Amino acid sequence: MRVGDLPKPDVVIASSLSLLSILNGLLLKFRRGCLLVFEVRDIWPLILTENGGFSRYNPFVLALGMVERLGYMYSDRIVGTMPGLGAHVRQVLGHQKDVACIPMGVPEELISDEGAEFPKDLEEIFPKAKFVVTHAGSIGIDNALDTLIAAARLLKDEEGIAFFIVGKGDLAAGYKARCADLPRVVFADPVPNRCVQPVLRRSTALYFAAHPTVVFDYGQSLNKLIDYMYSGRPVLGSYSGLPSMIDEAACGEFVPAGDVQALVRAIRDWAERPSAELDSMGARGRAWVLSSRSYDRLADDYLALLVSSNPPSTVCDDRIA
Repeated sequence: MRVGDLPKPDVVIASSLSLLSILNGLLLKFRRGCLLVFEVRDIWPLILTENGGFSRYNPFVLALGMVERLGYMYSDRIVGTMPGLGAHVRQVLGHQKDVACIPMGVPEELISDEGAEFPKDLEEIFPKAKFVVTHAGSIGIDNALDTLIAAARLLKDEEGIAFFIVGKGDLAAGYKARCADLPRVVFADPVPNRCVQPVLRRSTALYFAAHPTVVFDYGQSLNKLIDYMYSGRPVLGSYSGLPSMIDEAACGEFVPAGDVQALVRAIRDWAERPSAELDSMGARGRAWVLSSRSYDRLADDYLALLVSSNPPSTVCDDRIA
């Protein structure tokens, strides 16, 4: 069947998981006269130049930049998963254009796995009667765990503080070797998805890190933070981008990415706080994701964006805190 044989669509959504998808979206918009939504999940080609080390004058980067500009120019709606995308679009186009933020939400499996139990094979190794800082997820270059490992070494004499790192990745073996003399830094293999929440809930604080990059100047909507906040535990992040989610929910703290001393100070501060204060902080995060990031609500926001003659007021720009 040819594209021309299909019924005329009312709306075409081109998602930038591959930036080139916007070219098909533009073709359909002009051939079939339909509304075009450009959904930006990753900011290409910015990721290539900032995270991949490509020159901005690389011919491939220049070509992708032209595609990106065409997409922003001729799309009827622009949707970003990150809250500050509007600032990037303004920079690319040279003028303001409305950008709606439809972020990542709470997946149904998190709610359906609510009754899962703590994995029995972790009972023996999980730190007991400690302030436990947990990282759960991949252990690779993108996860920027060097800061956490360095902080753990500076805190090696503080017996009340422990670190629990759950996951696997290219850097896991190297980190384990570096921490061989740190008995309160415990590594565990990945657990089944349904058991992640019990591990997070057993922890005192949850940690994530990101390398400093211009990409995060426009914010983030990370699945990891959804998982963390849903667990009801406070979140501590080494992150220097546009603050969002944690700040909006008042459920944790950001320290500058790569700043080991700042992370050490934050951990010491949190370890001295009453447990009730940390519990309240984490509860705010859980309440926030359930009220703000349910897929029912996000679907309603997306539908309003599509059917309205004027974009809804959920416009995101660099003013969002």
